[in-house]
Amino acid sequence: MPGRIIMEPGASGSLDLKKDKSHAQAGRLGDSDVNPTSYGSQDTPTSDSPQHKAYRDGAPTANGSMPFTNGDHAVSLSEVANMASPPQLDQSWRSTDVNKSMGKLMDRVAQRCYLDLQATLGEMSNISAPAGASAQANGVLPGTVQLDESEVSRSKKRKLLEFANDQRDRFTKTLVLADWSKNADEMARIIDINVWQRKQDLGSKAAAFEVADIKHSLTHFKMPAPNIEGAMELLATGKAGWVPDPAYIAPERLTSKQLLKTLQDMNVALATRLNLDEELPPYMSDFTIANGRATFQVPGEFEVDLTIADEDPSAPFYFIDIRFLFTPCSDLLPEIVRPRLEASVNIELANKGLEGCYDFLHNFALTHKINMLRAQAGDMIRSGKWFDCIKVELLRRTLTVSYWSGVLGQKSWIVIAVVSGRQSKTPRRKLQPRLRVQWYCEGLAQDEQETADFDLVDLDLERCIMSVISKHSLRKLESAKAGIEALKPSPRALTAEVLSAQSDDSQNTALQLSLPGMRKPLNIRIEPVTGQYSISPVNATTLYWQAMLNNVQNVQIPQGLASMAAKSMQVKVNDQAKSCGWSKFNATLDSVELPPGTYHRSHFRLKDWNAGWALTATFGTAGEQWFVCRVQHRPATAPNGPSVNAIVTLMELLGNEAVARPLAETSEFSLKRIERLAVAEIFHRTLASELQMGHIPYNMAERRAQADHGSPEIGPSATIFTSFSRLMGMAPNAASKPWASEIVRLSFFGIDRKKKTEDGDAYVKLVLKLTLNQGKLPELRQMLSQSRDQDIRVNSMGGLALRFWSPFGAPMVEQIRIRLKNLEKLDRYLATLKQCGFTHNDASLDSIVIRYGAADEYNAALKFADNGSLPVQLELMPDSNPHQRIGTLLERSLNNKAPSAFSSFVASLQLTLPLLHTIDRLEESHAGPQYFSLNARAPTVFIITYGMLRPACKFELVARSKSKEGKSEVRWLLQEAKSQPQPLAEVLAKALKEFWKAADSRWTGLGNSIVAPADTIGAALEKLDEVVRKAESSRPPEQQQTDGAPAAPATASGQASASTKPSGGNRPAQPGQQPKKSQHKNEVIELD
Repeated sequence: MPGRIIMEPGASGSLDLKKDKSHAQAGRLGDSDVNPTSYGSQDTPTSDSPQHKAYRDGAPTANGSMPFTNGDHAVSLSEVANMASPPQLDQSWRSTDVNKSMGKLMDRVAQRCYLDLQATLGEMSNISAPAGASAQANGVLPGTVQLDESEVSRSKKRKLLEFANDQRDRFTKTLVLADWSKNADEMARIIDINVWQRKQDLGSKAAAFEVADIKHSLTHFKMPAPNIEGAMELLATGKAGWVPDPAYIAPERLTSKQLLKTLQDMNVALATRLNLDEELPPYMSDFTIANGRATFQVPGEFEVDLTIADEDPSAPFYFIDIRFLFTPCSDLLPEIVRPRLEASVNIELANKGLEGCYDFLHNFALTHKINMLRAQAGDMIRSGKWFDCIKVELLRRTLTVSYWSGVLGQKSWIVIAVVSGRQSKTPRRKLQPRLRVQWYCEGLAQDEQETADFDLVDLDLERCIMSVISKHSLRKLESAKAGIEALKPSPRALTAEVLSAQSDDSQNTALQLSLPGMRKPLNIRIEPVTGQYSISPVNATTLYWQAMLNNVQNVQIPQGLASMAAKSMQVKVNDQAKSCGWSKFNATLDSVELPPGTYHRSHFRLKDWNAGWALTATFGTAGEQWFVCRVQHRPATAPNGPSVNAIVTLMELLGNEAVARPLAETSEFSLKRIERLAVAEIFHRTLASELQMGHIPYNMAERRAQADHGSPEIGPSATIFTSFSRLMGMAPNAASKPWASEIVRLSFFGIDRKKKTEDGDAYVKLVLKLTLNQGKLPELRQMLSQSRDQDIRVNSMGGLALRFWSPFGAPMVEQIRIRLKNLEKLDRYLATLKQCGFTHNDASLDSIVIRYGAADEYNAALKFADNGSLPVQLELMPDSNPHQRIGTLLERSLNNKAPSAFSSFVASLQLTLPLLHTIDRLEESHAGPQYFSLNARAPTVFIITYGMLRPACKFELVARSKSKEGKSEVRWLLQEAKSQPQPLAEVLAKALKEFWKAADSRWTGLGNSIVAPADTIGAALEKLDEVVRKAESSRPPEQQQTDGAPAAPATASGQASASTKPSGGNRPAQPGQQPKKSQHKNEVIELD
């Protein structure tokens, strides 16, 4: 066997050979040079150039002729063989981004010219001629020669010339560069040599540094007892005298010429045999001949070198070397394997020829691939990443790798095996074994197209497994998505989307679940190594469901994921509700159905709400839904069992879609808005139910969600229109015309937490709007136009707005009816005050302050009940007010349910004021109440007692009404009291008789009494006091009082008396003091 010599003459596998071997050799050698190595430059002179004409074997010639001597060249072959090849120069700099070609530069210049032309034409089109300029063809009148005086035309020409000038300069520079580029190849060669020289300099410097470093490192090593003498002898003579001589006679070495001729002869013999004598197998048709060997290449498997030792066509081929064409694989076979492989291949070549050689090496390569994949599987397990996650089994030439070994349920695996290669029942040619990759997904065999992308040349088992896992993960996530989309109801608020990247990494594949109001969607991924589900973001809910999906075998994944999304939303809402002050409670459902697709629900009691009302939130595939519910507290059925809260009514908020759509996430602000919508819903349901029960027609306006309002005070969320006449209980055909138009608008404005009921419930704020009929309630209109009370307003068109508060969840129809009646009543009050000449400071449905007296020095403050009706509290101011003595009686008369109670009260004030002024003066003229006192039985009935007389004298003062000429006139009747205990003294009786009969212009005597109007009753009382004093002074001294101070006169049982001036016991106030106003006076109600 010839030795292995690495030379590549580049022989071809098919030549037109003749039987004359010398002619075949000459023709063969003429096709290529001996050394086909390229010198790296396309401009290097070739063997076909006139200056370097060469023989076919590479020896130079002169004048194209070639002398031969017995078939040998004139120049010895040894000289040609010893010629060294020039070094291969590095030309990598030519392919960098910095190095641009001349063609690309010209393309860019042309493109820039085209874009500049478009821009110039656009600018020229934007230059318009001024208005009124005369038009002419091409700017010049026919038959005339004149200068262009148009500024627009000049501008356009100037721009076009500037463009042409710029482009001319640019193309001139390009032409210069194009001329210079003819010498580019020479400059490129200079650069190549410069790059090579710099690398050589750097290499020499690096070598010197390494040698110095090695010398420095060797100082630490010492040879123990070195044989210096033997080493010097061996180095000096090249011989070692102490080594025995084996007496081996070396064969003569072949000269270069002989060796070259031998290899050429072998190449010719191989080419002749392979092209003429051998029938090549179809798999070994790709071969090359060089260096005395034929190299057969099987793509993706191996490359084998064969040679022959004899020109006889029946002589066998011999194995030289083999190289595998797949990776990873070692370049050299182990020393223990190579001899056995060489022997086996030579046996197959001897017995079956090239066909047997291919079959053996083909199976050997397939088996080697299986073993390499098995070794990669072992490396994967030993690395720790795939430990206990994959299981590997190798049975003969079948490799089985199962993945996700820790996942419950059906297993999945891939099988890489050598199969017979049969693809049809009647193959046209001999079948060859091949590698097949089969994927079994959860026990089911998949189509081979699923693993068609597995690279059998660049072997990578981990990449193959990751590719299969990525497809498996995508299938599972898409299956979960399909299951979620099949859930009811439809359409769903729960959205599922599979996010997949174009890669084999399943970490980039995720199922994204989202519900309206979620800050971040839920991402469900499958870990590629373990096959476990991974859910983010991480919280208690996602951790629970992650454990359920990974540890429970028969869990329903679509329902579980939907429940997880709903639970995540519920936890978030519960946390936000807690921060808002809502309290969560448990309740049972009493014949109440939840929306379909509901997985979780929460019940909340809101602060300041009535205990019978609550909020319920449901969470499911339909998203987050809110309901107002009626709650009943039921006692425990068992003796020691807990009480139960039952939901008896469930009313969906009409603003559910409006609640979820505008917000990207559930927040405290959104819950506040839900609370306002819930209160509005309760208001609507409560009021609508009352109106229906009362057969009062109503209409509900379209409600708007408060997404645009940051304050609950802006924008009503519920408005109801109803009938004024039916609300007031008026008959349809009533004779009296209502004082307001038929349409009444009632709007809800949220909860006012500043006001609380006795039970701690809050009030809801309502605004009632209507239009006053023409001419109705004139006094009220006039008062409201000047009033600063912002709870009731009226505009110039008669539109009236009334703001009031109602307990949360309480009936409102009767309260509204009372409020409207009180408006009419307030107008009557104002008309009565105006008729009596009284004025008022503040007038509203809650209170009114009446000012009276000669200089309006007295105030009477009336404070009505919360609903603007009875009882009325009266406060008289200041303390010097004469009516303080009868304040209790006046307050009692105000609380009379008679329609004329207020007018009687005002008349009493006007009627009794002069009288009480006189009484005050008379009391001051007497020594004390034991001498003179006044007792009031009613605001218009008084008893005057003179206790200084013996016996005491009493007079009765009563107001009488008398009609005269269709007008009612009230006068005072003064007479002796019918309950006189003893007869009067004779002197006093005689004086009184004359007083009753005496005629006076200020009063009228009736014989036993007198009648006086209100303004002169004081003069009559003063005259009576004078008469009594004179009668007492004219009596004999022994008949005057000698027993000291008499006892206070007795009053009748149950009779209200006011004998002295009270000292502020009737809730006096300081002068000018006003009653407390509402806490919401700063709020303004705007009328439509």
